[in-house]
Amino acid sequence: MGITNWIIAQGIAFLLLMVILNKILYKPLLTHIRRRDADIDAKHDKASLLAQKVSDFNNRYNNRLNESENNAKALYEKALYEARNQAEKIKEEAKQKAESILKEKRERLWKDVENEKGYIESEASLLVGQIITLIK
Repeated sequence: MGITNWIIAQGIAFLLLMVILNKILYKPLLTHIRRRDADIDAKHDKASLLAQKVSDFNNRYNNRLNESENNAKALYEKALYEARNQAEKIKEEAKQKAESILKEKRERLWKDVENEKGYIESEASLLVGQIITLIK
């Protein structure tokens, strides 16, 4: 009977130890693990939310960047178009001015030719008159 009492006493001591360890160690440890898990989950959710915000920000940034690039390209194309039109207009004005100057110079040249022709004809008439008087 000595061994049976000893085994029963050991069993009771073991159960008592389990109850004490459960209250002192196991329950606080489980509570701490659950709190830590909850804290990790909360931080994970916060990190996911921040990652989503970063992704949204990057999308908005890329959209604005693309929009700015498109606006810049459109402004460049518009400026290039206007510059070409302006160049064509300047070229056309220069061509018209050159043609006008050329026409004016030709008219002046023909006037001078006509004047010189008239002068030469009058000089020729005088010379013919002088030659005729000399021949007679």
